[in-house]
Amino acid sequence: MRGADGVTDEGVPAQSGTGAEGSVTGVVRRRWGVALGGVLPARFFEPGWAYEERVERRCPVCEGELHALRRPYESQGRVYRYAALVCPGCPTAFSLADLGVKTYDQLTAASSAAVSVRWGPARVVPGSA
Repeated sequence: MRGADGVTDEGVPAQSGTGAEGSVTGVVRRRWGVALGGVLPARFFEPGWAYEERVERRCPVCEGELHALRRPYESQGRVYRYAALVCPGCPTAFSLADLGVKTYDQLTAASSAAVSVRWGPARVVPGSA
């Protein structure tokens, strides 16, 4: 149950689910109860950001989970969406450029194409050599 302060009985910030939720710093504070560190792009302080999803890419600082926040903007009559990638573990936020990609689709494609390599002794399957 949600209290008047927007926090559930379990102490977890309630999610509005209504789209625009505020600045990146505000969404992160409400969703995970942490304050972002480091220098952030000015647009991260503008209103209109909303949580979108967890992405498969890991945080380059701590290897924690990254979560996508998006904000729409219009340019030359077309609507686009900025992306902020947030690691609540550090807590740090990144732009797409910080992660070496130009578009959100490149980020999600790179994530789904990534191969997990495990280090350790090789496993030999009988009859395969």
